[in-house]
Amino acid sequence: MQFKDVLVAPQLKEQIINQVKMHRVSHAQLFHAQPGSHAFALAIAMAQYMCCEHPTDEDSCGHCPSCIQFEKLTHPDLHLYFPNCITKNVKKEPDCQQFMQEFREFVFRHDYHIDIQDWLTELEGENKQASINIRDCSDIISHNNVRSYSGGFKFYILWNIDRLYHAAAPKLLKTLEEPEGQSLFILISEKPEQILKTILSRTQLVSIPKLTDEQLATALCKKFPGMGEQTAHGLCQLWGS
Repeated sequence: MQFKDVLVAPQLKEQIINQVKMHRVSHAQLFHAQPGSHAFALAIAMAQYMCCEHPTDEDSCGHCPSCIQFEKLTHPDLHLYFPNCITKNVKKEPDCQQFMQEFREFVFRHDYHIDIQDWLTELEGENKQASINIRDCSDIISHNNVRSYSGGFKFYILWNIDRLYHAAAPKLLKTLEEPEGQSLFILISEKPEQILKTILSRTQLVSIPKLTDEQLATALCKKFPGMGEQTAHGLCQLWGS
């Protein structure tokens, strides 16, 4: 995922790119997202840019081996965590690794505009208490105790961190505060008020504002070249009503 394909305000992309270039990236960040936003895409674009072998001043190259792995969400230094639960196929002790291929396909199918309710429907777990659990936290700590594959950063993206199982939180606190080596934690949530204060206090907040109608209309015209500006603006007004 390149920054040029992420549907967020241009100023926010510029802010993040400048932080990377100036080596001022906080090791633990909380992306406060809007429902259906491109927050997850922004997190991947940031990680891809930091690992790119031939970055420009504005974006990753998109074609080096590292970028290709990020495009497939299979880079060995990219670690994804998300709510999971017991399903008809996973009968006990669920964790993210058991759902990783399903999650990747879910992300691609929704063009990175991912929503927790859609994901629970995918799992057929709408009525279950899906969470990022103790096993997931143990996996994070295990990965954080070894060197990165590429010799650079390791990236931990926790989608819907507000669903972190409370009993699992203490396992993460020390790692969030003092990670091993070069580690970047990006926590994503639409409900930061539901995140434990001990987790919040260890992160830097990045607010992802809702796109204006003008920004959204421009993005629609870019994605669908045959769509006229009037139609794009009409759709934006309908979406916002």
